[in-house]
Amino acid sequence: MEQNNNGGSLSKFFQKDLKAIFKSLFTKPSSCVENLVRDADGASFATPLWMLLLTFLVTMLVSWLSLIKSGLIGWMESGDIFGACFKSGLMPLIFIAILTVLQFVAMAIKGCSDFKLAFFNITPHMMVYCMMLLLMTLIMMTMGSKGDPNTFVIILVIAIMLYSFTWGIGNIRQSLMAISGDDTYAWWMAPLVFGLSIALTVLIIKGIIGSQLDMRLF
Repeated sequence: MEQNNNGGSLSKFFQKDLKAIFKSLFTKPSSCVENLVRDADGASFATPLWMLLLTFLVTMLVSWLSLIKSGLIGWMESGDIFGACFKSGLMPLIFIAILTVLQFVAMAIKGCSDFKLAFFNITPHMMVYCMMLLLMTLIMMTMGSKGDPNTFVIILVIAIMLYSFTWGIGNIRQSLMAISGDDTYAWWMAPLVFGLSIALTVLIIKGIIGSQLDMRLF
């Protein structure tokens, strides 16, 4: 019975939820957040959990393509390739975990101590992340094998990153507005939550990489 439920939730995610979220991101981005806030009450964790898994797999795929493009994959053993891709897949999950906790704290300050609601709101963040990552990978894979990227490619990549950051901050602001109605609080808290999430993620990843280097040296 549990396998059937899991299979049904996975089928629903790819056939209905994923398409609906993707459409809302571009046609009605504010409604996307409002719908998640509304539907989180009484709903299951299936949609954000499947989105987490999809984000993990997309990041691993992009890491593997990057290794191929750089030519490093020919010098690595199969275990090292999988390990590098697996660790890359964990990076956005670390960010999402930190973002969920900090957003929950920001919501709790305004009297909404609903962790499930904060967890549901990470779904569009992961959707945007996957789309931007795939787009940047497509740009990378279509570039020539020799020479540095031209000015247009650099500007395009910067524009994609700025869009991702702007959308992330805007999404947090909308979710805080939906539960508190305090525009001033949402305006100042959203960039703080998003920026702090990025900073803590970088520190944790640096710590992991540094500890692994120390273990290899000794």
